[in-house]
This record gives sequence, C-alpha cells and structure tokens, in this order.
Amino acid sequence: MIHANHGSGYILIDPENFTNTGTLRVTAGGALSLSGNWDNQGTIDLSDGTLKLYDDFTTANINQSSLTRGVSTEVQLWGNLDNTGATLDIGEIHLKSSSASVAGAITGGTVDGDVHVTSGAYEALNGVTLNGTVHLTAGSDRLRVYNSLTLNGTADLSGSSSIMEFDSGSQTLGATLGQTTRVSLGTSSSTVRVLEGGTLTFEDTTTVEGRGRIRGYGSGSTVINEGLIHASSLGGSIIIDPENFVNHGILRVASGSQLSLYENVENYGAIEIESSATLATFGLGEGGLDLWVGSLMQGDGMISGDLTNSAGTVMAGGLSVSEDYEQMAAGTLHITAGGTVQGSGYDFLDVAGIAILDGVLELGLRDGFMPDIADTFVILEADAGVSGEFDQVIGLGGTAWNVSYLANSVVIAFEGLSVPEPGTLCLLFSGLFWGCLATRRIRQGF
Repeated sequence: MIHANHGSGYILIDPENFTNTGTLRVTAGGALSLSGNWDNQGTIDLSDGTLKLYDDFTTANINQSSLTRGVSTEVQLWGNLDNTGATLDIGEIHLKSSSASVAGAITGGTVDGDVHVTSGAYEALNGVTLNGTVHLTAGSDRLRVYNSLTLNGTADLSGSSSIMEFDSGSQTLGATLGQTTRVSLGTSSSTVRVLEGGTLTFEDTTTVEGRGRIRGYGSGSTVINEGLIHASSLGGSIIIDPENFVNHGILRVASGSQLSLYENVENYGAIEIESSATLATFGLGEGGLDLWVGSLMQGDGMISGDLTNSAGTVMAGGLSVSEDYEQMAAGTLHITAGGTVQGSGYDFLDVAGIAILDGVLELGLRDGFMPDIADTFVILEADAGVSGEFDQVIGLGGTAWNVSYLANSVVIAFEGLSVPEPGTLCLLFSGLFWGCLATRRIRQGF
C-alpha cells in the first residue's frame, strides 16, 4: 500500500512505468500524484484529499470500479485522458493546466458528472458528451472545445472573464434527444466565442441566457442560433458580435435587459422584446436590423436604432423604435385591437424618426372585443413624419377598416365585419390564428 496522509504534502509517483496492483490510499487531506506511464489494476482509496493524474492515459488505466471517493475529495486531471468509446463516471473532475500548454483534456466518449475548469491556459473537451455541469466560476476560467460539445446539462460561466471557446471549423453546442443545454452567462465579461474561420451553431435544444458576450475571435467567425438566446439579467446586456450572426431561433430580451447586435446579422427567426427591454441595433449600420423572410418581431420594448422590415412580420404590441422604421413591399405590420386604449387595449408602433411604409397591414380583433362603428385607433406614430402607404390592407377575421395617413401618424377606423372572399378565407383565419398565438406567447412568457 502507498498511503498519502500528510495534509500539507504529497506523494509523487513518476517512474517511467508504474503499475498498481495493490492499494493507493489518500487520507487526512493528503495528495497523491501519478505521472509517466501509469496503470491502476488495483485499488484507489481516495478518502480525504486529492488525486492528481498526469500525462497521457485512458479511462481503462483508471480502473474506475476500484476507485472509492469520500465527500471532501478532488480528482484533478493535469494530463490528457482518452475516453473514446468509454464512460467516465468517477464523480466531479477538475481540469488543470499550466500556462505552457493545453492539458487537462478529455477526448471522446461520455462523462457522467460535473467538470470544473480552472484559470490559466485552456483546458479542453474534445468531442465529448457531458451529462452534468461545466463550472467556469472562479474567475478567468477558460475551456476550449474541439469537435463540438453535447451537453446534457449546464455551462455555468458565472466567473468574471470566464471563456468557453470553440475551435475553428464547424462546431455545435446542443443536447441529445429529450435533453436540453443551458449556458448561463453570469457577468458582463462572461464569453462564448468561436475562433477565426469557425462556425458555431447553437442547436434548437440550447438556451443561452443571462448577461455577457457571444463573439468571434479573429476574422471569418460565424455564430448560428437555432435555439434561444435570452438576455435575462436585470440591468445587464448580452452583446452578439461575431463577424457573422444568423438567427433561425428566438432572441428574447427580458424586462430591464438589453440585447445588442453588431456586425453582419441575418434574422430569419423570432425576436421578442418585453416591456422596458431594449434591442440595440446601432452596431448594424444604416438601416439597423433587417427582418428577412420568415422572421418575426414582437413585444412591448424599445428598438434602439433603425429597423428595416424587408420581408418579415412586425407584431407591434407596444414596440418603440428610437430611429427610423422602413417597411418594404414584402414586409408585414400586424395590429390587433382588444380595447380602445393605446398600448393596453390595442397595438401600436411608436417611431422617433421617420416611418417609410409599403407592404401589408394586417388588422384584426382579439379577446372578444367588438368596437363601435367608426371607432378610431392610432396604430403608428412617427415624430419625423410618415412617408408612403401600405400597399395592401387585410382585415383579419372578416373585419373591415378604413386607414388614414396623416403627417405623423396612421389612424384606422373600424367599419364592421365583412364576409371574406372564398379564396382568402384560409389566409385570413391562418393570420388570425398565428396573431393570437403570438400574442399569447408574449403574455405567457414563452
């Protein structure tokens, strides 16, 4: 038996080759280090203290079934563990490395348990499936991911200046079927980033939330969102600034939070802005955020900058735009009324700059509300003036409306219910259904 039992010291075993067929024991806060070509065929009794694993080894070398651990113990990985085709199940593990090189790395297979990352050089996960939590919590912790990460659990980036970095090439972050991935950004300096020339995809099982940054490191970086990015920290912000960002999922901004967009953004997904929340688009240049085919903008918050609606749908709610709003021929503005009070009763779009109008205006009722004939609703206000008109006005649910274009506003008047043309019935009911569904989603916080 080799017994490390001194709380302020350690036993280092580092011959060129070492095989244990007996017992390695750590008690009394001691430490035991295995280095070189080592292989455990016996027993490791880690009762109270630290086990340090160095150099290159495989999961089989650990002989997991022989390892027993007490509650106040720590397994540190300073070397490179090849876990290919195996499952590592020895409880939580701490990845360690010096500033000289990337070590503290696990390659392949499945890890059952939490992984702790430390400050300094980058520790690594290479093509791993992790059932647990990645902890980057101590400050300046850094993790590099190669060949994607399947995370059935959480990445906790609550440490200041914590970084989860994905290698160049095509990388994904997501979960296995029936599981979810959660990335919690805890400080303004918490960062998820992709290296130069790389593409990182957040799969539809992934939620990134809190405050921090999603960015590229070097030229040619791309982030694709198919999941949910949720700026959810009161008084905090998520900044998205890789060289290219494509949204096919959901961008959500909670009340009191901000989401800032920079560089080249393509939005095909949904953007939900809660009351007293801000979507900042100044970093996108002239025209601000452009809504492309299939995209949806909805909510009650502020868009700080310009908004261009080329081919998407704006479900106004109580949205405000701090600069200009331009709607192209393929764009749609969706307005519903459930009462006669602006904002709480019916949707409106408040534009501080100029509103340039074209495309489609969809109008309908909700919540069983039936206005009186000739009731009027100011659905759009633009401090710098209104230019142009909607090319088409659709009365959803068989409603009929009169639209007036004034110098600084657009006003609609209810004219009653009409029977839609047979060829448009499906379109009208479909529009009403999706409009009500989207309104319900906002109110329920989905």
